[in-house]
Amino acid sequence: MEKEIMSIEFKKIDNLLKKKEGVPDKMGEEGIINAVYSGLDNEREFFAKQWYRVNTGKRILSSPESRESPCSPYWVKAKYYEYNAMHDVFPEVVVSMAGAFDPRITRRKNRTYHFSYEKGRPVTLTRIVKGNPVDVEKRDQVIDKAYDKMLAYHRDTKHGLQAQPNETRILFEIVGQADKEMQDLFGRELHASCIDSSLAPHYAIEMLLKEARKVNPQSPIVKFLEFGIIPIHPEFNFIPNDQTETAERPHGVFLELSLIDQERFITGVNSSLPADKAKSVINRVKRFAFYQSLDIAFDSLIVGGYMESHFFRERVSPEQIYKYGPEVQNALFNLFETVRKKFEKKPEQLNQALDIVVEHLRFILRDSNPYILPQAIRSFQREIKKW
Repeated sequence: MEKEIMSIEFKKIDNLLKKKEGVPDKMGEEGIINAVYSGLDNEREFFAKQWYRVNTGKRILSSPESRESPCSPYWVKAKYYEYNAMHDVFPEVVVSMAGAFDPRITRRKNRTYHFSYEKGRPVTLTRIVKGNPVDVEKRDQVIDKAYDKMLAYHRDTKHGLQAQPNETRILFEIVGQADKEMQDLFGRELHASCIDSSLAPHYAIEMLLKEARKVNPQSPIVKFLEFGIIPIHPEFNFIPNDQTETAERPHGVFLELSLIDQERFITGVNSSLPADKAKSVINRVKRFAFYQSLDIAFDSLIVGGYMESHFFRERVSPEQIYKYGPEVQNALFNLFETVRKKFEKKPEQLNQALDIVVEHLRFILRDSNPYILPQAIRSFQREIKKW
């Protein structure tokens, strides 16, 4: 990761988060959020978000009470590089992610690394956005009230898994009312429709662009979409601030975004930034793509056939996430680490290699005796080292 990240004392932050268990500063639908310091000085303040759930893309969850997360060991690194690339292009309107770490990956005395879903949750560190105090208070009155009701719904319905139709309808009404109030406060531009995840990124972006340009062709939302970036539920993930160089509404910083069209992003970067700056940003995008591929492949094995047939249509219950025990999880992680190191300097070959790896691992996981699964995975790992 970047030089700045190396100065952040991740271990100290992790210990602080453990002390604050049960009394977080904020609770969100996807994470538990606490204000922390970098460990070097008190001027650099962050929000540390412990992710127990991912709505975008994965649509799988662990309950806040479980102290676990469904994210793969590669997810948080992909997230870090994705956000840094977007922030480099839109520094005024995209939140700054200064660091990320995964406490589930631990170093052993023999210098090997160990991974288990049971060991905690990945953490992202974003700089706290101060915003305009008056507008932020208005925003918080709307969003905090909505979140209180939404979290009560998740608690009472086991995160929607036991929800009755009327309870789901009430949830949508709560969200819809908050969306309307935020748009009334900060502009109709503060919106991006949900899209069918089966659509190719190019078509999804074009649909959203057509919609956003009708409202305001100069808005930050349009600028994002032109670079292949989708704002995620912007009504909820937006901090208003004073007018900046961006003349069009909404004026503020966006907290949740997804870079879904990397080709479009790279084209935009090359045409709008100086060559040296563009090269740096594109390198981040390539790192994002590299870790995203590892993340998707790892998930496909842990969740198994579910992801092939139902991936974006409904949520996985916590019992379905951890298909294999800690020993198998760690064996898979070490095998994937071998793949990562093998292709780090030739990333263009990674996806083809992962196709072969995943196909062979599915055969092993399906047909091997459960008691010898870790040994079978380690045997395949030794073969990969010879590639």
